[in-house]
Amino acid sequence: MSAAGVPLSTSDEPDFSEDASVASAPRRIGAILLGEGITPGNVFSYVYVGIATICIITFFPLMQPYVLVDHLGLSREHLGQTVGQLSFIQNMAVFCFVTIFGTIADHVRCNRFVALSCLIITVAAILYPLSTSLASARAIIFLLGIGQVANNVALVATTMSYPDNRSRGKYASLISLCMIGGVTLFSGQFASRLPLLLKHAGYGPNQMVRYAFWVVALLGLPAIALSMFGLKQDVRKPSSGSIHLGTQFKTLATNFTEVFRHARRQPRFQMVLFAALVTRSDYAVVTTYLSLWVIASGHRHNIDTATAMKHVGAMYTCMQVATISGTMATGWLLDKFNRTILLVASLTAVTGALLSPLLVKDVFAMGGYLVVVVIGLTEGALSSSMSTVMAQEAPSGIRGSTVGIVNLIGIVSVAFINYAGGVVFDRWSYAAPFALMAALNILVLSRVIPFLRHR
Repeated sequence: MSAAGVPLSTSDEPDFSEDASVASAPRRIGAILLGEGITPGNVFSYVYVGIATICIITFFPLMQPYVLVDHLGLSREHLGQTVGQLSFIQNMAVFCFVTIFGTIADHVRCNRFVALSCLIITVAAILYPLSTSLASARAIIFLLGIGQVANNVALVATTMSYPDNRSRGKYASLISLCMIGGVTLFSGQFASRLPLLLKHAGYGPNQMVRYAFWVVALLGLPAIALSMFGLKQDVRKPSSGSIHLGTQFKTLATNFTEVFRHARRQPRFQMVLFAALVTRSDYAVVTTYLSLWVIASGHRHNIDTATAMKHVGAMYTCMQVATISGTMATGWLLDKFNRTILLVASLTAVTGALLSPLLVKDVFAMGGYLVVVVIGLTEGALSSSMSTVMAQEAPSGIRGSTVGIVNLIGIVSVAFINYAGGVVFDRWSYAAPFALMAALNILVLSRVIPFLRHR
């Protein structure tokens, strides 16, 4: 076919079919086929941005005992409830902005949207150790929630087009491997030891908290630059004209209606929406309450916070290595076997894993480490399964809105579990938030299993 749309004569014109096939061949990273127009540089930029933002966000719950107890002088008896309240506020920020951000992701340059989210997260990390009261801490946590939801929506909407559909499972495994590996090295081996390093350097509690956050915030600067210039320059909407608020809400309603219409037509897509109730919550519970569990148990055993944090880092490393293993194994299986069956199997495995902390008597013993390994393996399987099935079932025209709705559903359970988890943490057991999450998983499984007949 010529440029004007006229068929070329096979007898009069040279045959460029071989060159054309080479030119149209998708780029690769090893055995992974990339989507049209995607380069390995785009993928590597995406990986760094993801690692940097996750490291900064997960550093907040890791350092909460320092900020609340050592910096703001909060009583340890109310630590769980206060952390639950802060997490609830952060999730309310996500709730308020997730829908509009999901729609915006379908209409703006996603790389600029990612850069803005990285800037917000970085600013929150700089300001948080400067908070002088719980009120100011709540305000900064709300700001962090805005950056978190913008980052999550924009990154997920961006990466959906990065792999070729034939390689989505392997691509999800590669991305998870890189991100989890990077976060593990940073959070497990550096961030958890950073307070102790600063303490040995002679810094007081307030200076230690301040400098620790500022060191981590430095990760955000390259992330902002790579978001602007390293990610695919994707235009979701023509540059002419502006997005008015009224038009935006009409578009929001239209896109969300289309998402639910697609869910009614496609049972497997309904499974994704139900699974969204627990996928975010599982991770939120682990990141929020694992460090509190270890530090609170250490206080009962007369172990200071800095020393307990070393154990947190070791346990976090074990869990993340297990998560990498679970993600890699599941990614290979997702390209070989039925993906919906694997999603249900992953949900079932996670439910059992989240009940296992109830059996732990001493979190510093081998049993504590075994529990986090099991949780890591199953969480890796669930994360890989969920992201692959969602990318497979979400139509390209409403992917941003799909991400927005999935986050909206997830944030309801995250807000409930983290708020209620803080209460049961202080009043019942340090392992109670994990059991509460397992109960929600059981409810979701009761609704998801019947969809297997549509696999």
